Amino acid sequence: MAEERPSALRFSLADVVRFRKGEEIEELISLSLEPEILVQERDHYYSIRGSLNMFGEYRVARGEEEDGEEDFFNFSGLRYVDVIETREEGINEFRHDFPVDISVPKYRVRY
Repeated sequence: MAEERPSALRFSLADVVRFRKGEEIEELISLSLEPEILVQERDHYYSIRGSLNMFGEYRVARGEEEDGEEDFFNFSGLRYVDVIETREEGINEFRHDFPVDISVPKYRVRY
């Protein structure tokens, strides 16, 4: 008799977030991901919703001063991190939330 292996659900998160001009990273100091997820049972599936919150600190790149022009290709669909705080020593704290919305059929879940 073959050994029964548990079925795993896997998913990948692929997203691009950008830092605005003047807030680019020179050195990444810390990075964390914290889930804020709610699981709800529905008639025929489980709903997993919320967000995966990314927090971090980084040292701001000190390059040559730009002439103040924004990127020519500044599309509204680009996602930027939110800089929460800028400290005197050139360290920024940032945050970005990745939305999570997953439905799993009940037959895929074992207790």
